[in-house]
Amino acid sequence: MTEWRFASAVTVGLSHKRTETPCQDRVLCEYADGVLVAVAADGAGSAKHSDDGADVVVRSVTESLQHISTLHPDALLDRLRVAIDQARSAVVSLAEARSVPIREFACTLLVVVATDNGTACAHLGDGVIAVCDGGEEWSWVFWPQRGEYANTTRFMTDADAMSHLNIEIIRSPITDFAIMTDGLEPLALDYASQVAHNPFFNSILKPLHRSSCIGCDAPLSDALLEFLNAPRVTDQVDDDLSIIIASRRPSTSPGS
Repeated sequence: MTEWRFASAVTVGLSHKRTETPCQDRVLCEYADGVLVAVAADGAGSAKHSDDGADVVVRSVTESLQHISTLHPDALLDRLRVAIDQARSAVVSLAEARSVPIREFACTLLVVVATDNGTACAHLGDGVIAVCDGGEEWSWVFWPQRGEYANTTRFMTDADAMSHLNIEIIRSPITDFAIMTDGLEPLALDYASQVAHNPFFNSILKPLHRSSCIGCDAPLSDALLEFLNAPRVTDQVDDDLSIIIASRRPSTSPGS
């Protein structure tokens, strides 16, 4: 089995720079024993401590998903659900310790756990998880959740968060996946037809297909950060932006 390689980047949005608000997005990736755990959380702009909430969530989920390489797909799904429930409990404990309403730590959640036995995905709120099986056709796993009012969604701090959690196991092999918070949705999704925008994903994954590293490609992560801060992106969106891309296709690098 070809090893996974990945890159990630997070940047503060122009709207947050104008208001001197810290970046509220967080991403974290761990790769060990052939298992790639990729997690992203987007703090709610209206929540005072959402950056801390997002930080606690990604760290808690990642730490809970250790030593899972031999799990059966159904057991993997159960383990992922438990990890997310524990992450919500960690946010509750943080709010109680600070004597702050839990809503002030609101954040969304996106998770992919890629193993040899299947790929588990979880999603609460907005943002995108997209997958590819080796060609150039991409598909989203869960459509972004929208609330009753414009620009509202589900959060980990909602009392009924776990009942709205989307969670799924993909048993067929995938070669590539991408995770991104909602700031990049307009570039990644065609809202009218509800399909993934193939040119966007194929373009952004192409450098990773040429990579011959195993695990994190640090130079490519730096390049992703430059992409997020480029005018062709910031002219279209002013929100915090975060992205994780991963591939296990054989490298197309001439030296591979």
